[in-house]
Amino acid sequence: DREGNIMYLYNGRIPKRNEFLDWSKPVDGSDTTSLWHGYHTLNELPLLVNPNCNYLQNCNSDPFKTTRNENPDKNKFPKYMTMLQPDTKRGERSKVILDSLRQLTMDDLESLIMDTYVPVADEILAKLFNEWDELSSINPQRAQLSEAPIKILRQWNKYSSIDSKAATLFFILWEKRNTIKSSEKWPYVSLLESTIEELKKDKGTWEVPWGDVMRNQRALNNQQYEVNDNMISYPMAGGDGTTGIMFCLWTNRLKESVTRRSTG
Repeated sequence: DREGNIMYLYNGRIPKRNEFLDWSKPVDGSDTTSLWHGYHTLNELPLLVNPNCNYLQNCNSDPFKTTRNENPDKNKFPKYMTMLQPDTKRGERSKVILDSLRQLTMDDLESLIMDTYVPVADEILAKLFNEWDELSSINPQRAQLSEAPIKILRQWNKYSSIDSKAATLFFILWEKRNTIKSSEKWPYVSLLESTIEELKKDKGTWEVPWGDVMRNQRALNNQQYEVNDNMISYPMAGGDGTTGIMFCLWTNRLKESVTRRSTG
């Protein structure tokens, strides 16, 4: 407010429910113990006012991880109230950023909203590099096929940019993560190989800057995910929010091309 007070509220019209039932699953509506008993009042919701850290953040994330050390006590609230609200990579990244700031200006804040560090790359690339190192000692011929992309990914600072070829490799690999087969010996190497082949098939090379793939284009139908080459489009540095990148875009996987446009 105008005096500088800040407040976080886990806001919503939340019904009062029987805490002994498992509300993460469908419940028996014919069982009278499943009846609601009105709604929680405002002061019964998770609330945080003027923490000493001087910030509040939420990226669709756990209300009990709003700051690093000052949060509502989750033991004071029924589990059904917040059980569907996990923490997010973006929420964790925002705390890393906010904890380090001093003398913040509005211009600084605008810049930080577009922060392009990709936190999940730390974990995923570590697995990829371990697999590739093992592969190179066992099957150097196969490893050689992805040696150059691996080198680019090792040198990557994990910040996305419109000029980054590593960002292209990583974001497309990340999209494929749910296709990993449990029987695959080197699953992340296989994802990288698939990414390389997909880029070569569509663009003629795997060395493609992210801005050539991730585009911003106004369209009458926002469900049109493809880029219309007859209209102007612009490169974008942002990416999939599940990677923890603050510059979060809504995109959809295209069937015939690696190129995609942001829909939000």
